[in-house]
Amino acid sequence: CFESATHLNAARSATSVIVHTTSAQYVVKDSLNSIYAQLDPAQFDMPHRCCIVNFRYVQNIVNYYDIIMTDGEFLPLAQKKRTQFRRKLSDYMQSQNNSIPHALL
Repeated sequence: CFESATHLNAARSATSVIVHTTSAQYVVKDSLNSIYAQLDPAQFDMPHRCCIVNFRYVQNIVNYYDIIMTDGEFLPLAQKKRTQFRRKLSDYMQSQNNSIPHALL
C-alpha cells in the first residue's frame, strides 16, 4: 500500500500521517511508527521522528542534515541518525545498481 509513497510526514494530529506520492497526497489514520514497522527497511527509513523516506526518491543530502527529495521537498535528517541513514541509502543505491552521487557519500 505504501510502496508508491515518496515520503510520509506526521500530521499535526498524532493519529494521522500524510502520505506523499508522485501524483497526490492523502491522509491515513495511523501513527508514523506503526506504518514504519510495516515497511521494507531496505527501501524506507525514518531519518527523523517526523518523517519516513523512500530511498528511491532521495535526490541529495545537503548541509549534513537536509534531505532533498526528487520532488524538491526538504526533509530533516536527525544528527543521531545521519550515519545510519547514509549507510542504508548507500546500500539501497548499490542494490539498485545505481551510482551513488558524491554528495550522498
